[in-house]
Amino acid sequence: MVKFMNTNEFKAFSETFSGAWSFHKPIGPQQVAMAFELLKPYPLAIVVEGIKAHCVDPVRGQFPPKPADIVAQIEKWAPQRISADEAWTMIPKDESDTVVWTDEIAEAHAIADREDDRIASRMAFKAAYDRIVERNKSQNIFPKWIISEGWCAEKRSKAVSDALKLGRLKEQDIPSRLLESPQGSIAGLLESHSTFDPEKAKENLCKLKEILQKSQPAPVESNRME
Repeated sequence: MVKFMNTNEFKAFSETFSGAWSFHKPIGPQQVAMAFELLKPYPLAIVVEGIKAHCVDPVRGQFPPKPADIVAQIEKWAPQRISADEAWTMIPKDESDTVVWTDEIAEAHAIADREDDRIASRMAFKAAYDRIVERNKSQNIFPKWIISEGWCAEKRSKAVSDALKLGRLKEQDIPSRLLESPQGSIAGLLESHSTFDPEKAKENLCKLKEILQKSQPAPVESNRME
């Protein structure tokens, strides 16, 4: 098992862990050293967050934090993984799609991408994803939600908005340009530019199609004489 915390981080850990104990009673150096050794498999930043979460927990926080308490807090708020079947549904259909997926899904997709055979690609993806998840679990590596951008601004805006609602992304972690609403007028899409940008052209074409679809009037049924 990979050990993320190292001896250079012992001081920072000791200060935080001992501080949490100080709400209840002093703790000896041997106990701190043992707790450090038991929590080594986790990154220092995650351990610190786990200690803080224990301190404010209405139930567990009534007692001094033991290593098991910290692990329980980490597992409670750590990013949750999705199944291989659900992960497969997040694979982009074409280059216009923007997806918010985990780094584990992205890694599995890179291994198993076979455009000529969708069924074989799905089977290879699921096997690769399960293998990557088990590898990361054994090393206490948590998944990270990331954005894979497509060229369509409308799809990009919706994907980012949906991920925010689901709590998979935090607003402060998203580039400001992805938080801006795409232009909603045909005039803005037809605005001339001094140089031709192929990617911008693709975005504008996607936006134009969306606007035209929304602006089409509903079909009117004519009354026929019997």
